[in-house]
Amino acid sequence: MNAVENTIFNLSNGFLALLLLSLALKSWNYTWRPNLPIGKNKPYQILGGVIILFYMLWFPLFNSLIRSALTWSEVFGNWGYALSQLNFELVYVGYALSTGLIEESFRYGFMLLLLSSFKTRPLAKAIIISSATFALLHFTNLSLGWDFISAAYQVVGAFGISLAIVTIYLYTGKLYLAIAMHTLIDLMGYMLYLTPNLLSSYAGFLNGFSIILLKMVVNILFFIFFMTGKRRQVIKQNAKEMITLKN
Repeated sequence: MNAVENTIFNLSNGFLALLLLSLALKSWNYTWRPNLPIGKNKPYQILGGVIILFYMLWFPLFNSLIRSALTWSEVFGNWGYALSQLNFELVYVGYALSTGLIEESFRYGFMLLLLSSFKTRPLAKAIIISSATFALLHFTNLSLGWDFISAAYQVVGAFGISLAIVTIYLYTGKLYLAIAMHTLIDLMGYMLYLTPNLLSSYAGFLNGFSIILLKMVVNILFFIFFMTGKRRQVIKQNAKEMITLKN
């Protein structure tokens, strides 16, 4: 297949996952609610929304380009040169969006089942279990020849990313924002790893442990910020709306 055919094929798989999810929810007697209403737009909610949009644009760059950082300023920003070296192909968009659609559809359905299953502290349990499950699935990369340490680093990183993505959906009620965040992270990953010699030519000063630790700290701080104060009440209300049964 050429690039366009490959992209269409991958996108079709992604949208098929959304269709299957909606059919599954219907059979379970749940209401398909990927786009919850925003609410009263209070100042703290607007601020939260602005922070989320910034994070969605900033974190995918940070997540990938931290590997090539030569100074601390290039760890958290100043990525102009590294970005200019990345190779972009249409097929990367297909791969990334397909993965985002499929995995976020799975996460949505899994979160709904978890929220419905627990009687005490359902929100905390659903977030932790769904994030841990998503992360542990990355150990399947061992079957692709990855060494255990590299796979373990990816699992830890995926757990932090999952916390952030779940937070974005539960706070905004917009599944498409969770899909967009996942897609941007994967797109940057494809562009980085499929750009010839970029990592070997511009290896950064941080080692693998330091990189994964920084990513975890950033994602956990983001998660904690939205799980405290009035923002937590927004998340709890959206979680309640998410598991609404059909009349």
